[in-house]
Amino acid sequence: MIVPHSYYTHHEKVIHCVGDPERFKEVHNEGDPKNLDFLSFYGKSGKVVKVCGSQNRIKDILTLSEGLRLNFLGDVEDWKNGAISIPALDEYIRESKRSGCFRDRVFEVRNDPVENDVIWITRDESYELKSSDSSEPS
Repeated sequence: MIVPHSYYTHHEKVIHCVGDPERFKEVHNEGDPKNLDFLSFYGKSGKVVKVCGSQNRIKDILTLSEGLRLNFLGDVEDWKNGAISIPALDEYIRESKRSGCFRDRVFEVRNDPVENDVIWITRDESYELKSSDSSEPS
């Protein structure tokens, strides 16, 4: 399943959305929208079908996107009452071994991106990440 990912910029503020753009019936918000540190879960027939959040929650949004792809997000009510959390979802995705990320390093890069790093390069066995503290002669 392909999970749509879109983002919107409004007055230099970025909001990311993953999931089904259809209409929704339920919304659950976590965090502080005023300070742009939030996630919003949108549900249809009880199931989470879309998640939006602020730029500083991008790591969580990437994990939630993978959860949507694998159909692991559960019900909106589960997120409201704390039955599901981001760390628990992350662990469940890793344990399922069904992630689109084929190696732990790729999963790490997806959720903790290094500047100028892209996923498809890290899938190549011959590519090694350069340490940020290494100095190379010019």
